[in-house]
Amino acid sequence: MKRTALQRRRVWFQIGFFALFLLAPPLDIFRLDLELGHFILFGQDWTLGLEPFLGGTAGAGKAALNLLLRGLLPIVLVGGTLIWIAWRWGRLYCGWLCPHFSVVELINGLTRRASGKPSVWERRPLPELQSDGRLLRPRCWYWLPTVLAVLVFAFVWALSLLRWVEGDRALTVVTGRRLPVCGR
Repeated sequence: MKRTALQRRRVWFQIGFFALFLLAPPLDIFRLDLELGHFILFGQDWTLGLEPFLGGTAGAGKAALNLLLRGLLPIVLVGGTLIWIAWRWGRLYCGWLCPHFSVVELINGLTRRASGKPSVWERRPLPELQSDGRLLRPRCWYWLPTVLAVLVFAFVWALSLLRWVEGDRALTVVTGRRLPVCGR
């Protein structure tokens, strides 16, 4: 069965957002730096601006305003935007953009080809005859790419999540040496 233009576009969006998910931390597009104690957004420190208050050079009103403008307002805007997108276009994020779902979808497809079941937790295989008339029989040799995909994506996912919170130190832990990073 050939994919439609919309399905091909969806795959490209999934690949692009997975790449963005992997590249956002090392390129400092967006990440949480636990050592610094704040977010990095487009290479700039994103703090709540409470340092003057903690140092005694600013009052409580300025600290409260910073909390509202730098903390609460961005959360409300992002949350409201996500809710509006979900209301307007349904599961756009889940089906087109979510890096986790694209990996799960790929692994489920491989598992389906290997076992006839969409996941290892299903009790019975799905019918071999597809809705479009194709016959899809399970083939044992598909277990090799399935297990390989699971292992590769598990490692990539773990390293990526470490990079989201540990930054460059995650590579130092994995490799044992300091690696050069873009822009530094």
